[in-house]
Amino acid sequence: AVLTPHAGELVTLLAARGVETDRPTVSADPASWAERAADLTGRVVLLKGSVTHVCAPASAPWASDGVRVAARVEAPSSWAATAGSGDVLGGVVGALLAGQADRLVDDPARLVGLAATGAYLHAWAAERASGGGPIAALDIAAALPAVIARLITGVA
Repeated sequence: AVLTPHAGELVTLLAARGVETDRPTVSADPASWAERAADLTGRVVLLKGSVTHVCAPASAPWASDGVRVAARVEAPSSWAATAGSGDVLGGVVGALLAGQADRLVDDPARLVGLAATGAYLHAWAAERASGGGPIAALDIAAALPAVIARLITGVA
């Protein structure tokens, strides 16, 4: 499973597990808090933000010698921070995981890379959709095919 909270949602997730913190504290050190949430939940955590942090729990069976599998995705702009965009991100990540379901059974460490790929696609679709101005979540979804096509073909 991949959990996709923003900082405020992560505070709630952590509180449910007995860890008290607040949004400014999480925002000040998102990588550490994403790691802590991954460890507490036993799940891959994708902590959304202008820099998205994706990490697996240190106890993951694929972690070797205590080395955590993690990724970081920097967004080209903040236009993805709009109501409902997390649902679009969840759909992108879910589609990527579903498309790799057979491979994930054999290599669950792919979860982190696929989740990070979803964050990358989402961020660049938001950038493409924005044209430099505000957007709605559905604008991000509508821009995804062009972003994916550009990655596959190299043509805008």
